[in-house]
Amino acid sequence: MANSVHAGLSIDRQFSYSNTWLHFGLATVAAAMIGVLIALPSGHPVLLAAAGCVWFVVWSLLWRPAFFGLFLFLPVAAVPGLLLQQQGWPTLFKDALFLLPGYVGLTLALMRTRTFSWPLPAFLTFLLTSLVIVVSFQAFRLLSSVPLVALIGLRSWLLYLPLVLVPSYLFDSIRDIRRFFHLLIAVSFVPALIGVLEFGLIVLGHGDLAYQWYGSLGTSVSQGFAQVGVADQILVQRVPSTFTFVTQFVAYCLVMTPICLVVWMSDPSARWRQVAALASIAIVAAGFASGSRTFYAWGPIEIGLMLVLMNRGRVRTATTVLIAIPVMAFAIGVQLLPITAYVTGLGWDYLFKTQAAEFPAVFQVAGFTGVGVGIDTSGSRYVLPSQTLPFGIEGWYALAFLELGLPGLILIVCTWLVLLKHVWHLVRTTRDSAAGPIAVCVFVILAATVINLYKGVSLQFDPLNVYLWFVVGIALAIAKMRPAGHAETTT
Repeated sequence: MANSVHAGLSIDRQFSYSNTWLHFGLATVAAAMIGVLIALPSGHPVLLAAAGCVWFVVWSLLWRPAFFGLFLFLPVAAVPGLLLQQQGWPTLFKDALFLLPGYVGLTLALMRTRTFSWPLPAFLTFLLTSLVIVVSFQAFRLLSSVPLVALIGLRSWLLYLPLVLVPSYLFDSIRDIRRFFHLLIAVSFVPALIGVLEFGLIVLGHGDLAYQWYGSLGTSVSQGFAQVGVADQILVQRVPSTFTFVTQFVAYCLVMTPICLVVWMSDPSARWRQVAALASIAIVAAGFASGSRTFYAWGPIEIGLMLVLMNRGRVRTATTVLIAIPVMAFAIGVQLLPITAYVTGLGWDYLFKTQAAEFPAVFQVAGFTGVGVGIDTSGSRYVLPSQTLPFGIEGWYALAFLELGLPGLILIVCTWLVLLKHVWHLVRTTRDSAAGPIAVCVFVILAATVINLYKGVSLQFDPLNVYLWFVVGIALAIAKMRPAGHAETTT
């Protein structure tokens, strides 16, 4: 980042870093007041609107804490919906409370500096700009006939895309990024431990107690209390923890696994290495306990990539032993060969049968031009007359082909390839610096996600849509940091 921009934002940074707990304390009080107003009878809309306006103005002025507040709130963002026994619209809380004020505040701060340095490489800028144009055109096609569907599509495809720019202005050094990872790790204990607790209750035969707090949403969050496993060897029910369904929870676990591991293996603070070690165990355990086959496949891959790419020999050996021994003991105890055959067959079925068949099916109904954004986006089922998605596409790339057409799909694939190349180059060039472990972490998250999007977790769902663009932005920010950020050494 250019020095002029950082100088222009220095006052905001100093203000945000001082009295941090006071800021979050005030935010907690404000959130409690808004919650009380929501719970009151409908005769107080004026008070609710006034409280919302005050909230928006305050957090626009404190845009840095607003973004941190977003990531504090994100792991429990589904809780308001669970308490209200509503699905769909409660997911907008995080956007209204933190994301939009953060966007507005950052924009105003950059305008005040009177200088601006674009943080993205030129070709990536071209690809993202072209993607915005394609998405906007596909939304315009539906605006007159189904405007709410078009708006939902715009939100799904574009609302979180600007997060790729934010880290370049939010972080000034590798130390700042480490502190942000500390924040993510601290809050990760909540969903991880709740997920493990739910799994324990189900194993002990108290599934009704595990799902009790979801109320009438228990059936939907557990996908009909479905079980997954290998015959009678392993049977695990869906465990959503603090999320509305298991896909969100497992996506969170897959993002947090590399983050916890990188802090465990490279953080200069012994205390945070210990905390991250506990968090790593909790997150990995929660991922396996979630009942999602996605983590059974990708969790070990992420762990293996982190161990191979991290230049931390002693920690790598200790971590390998610590993870490998219980995993092998568990696998042997429940018959290793049936599990291997099951996972292999599952991968073949998804990659070459189920998912590959979606592309010709999409072409038959949409051709190369697509049908418009939002048509098959998950949130649209709440506003479509049929209350169901017309096509039910599962793979995210097939969904992109359906809604954006072939031009949009090509832009997305090119964007991923450019980002993978950029982050891999960052891994190689920062290997012996403090930025190296963070670059490895970002590469593992990005690579696992873009491959897994073929079948698994989707960018139309929280919280992956937030984490992925922001984490990619961290890699782009590292390349723009002052040399001191790279010169910093690790222990």
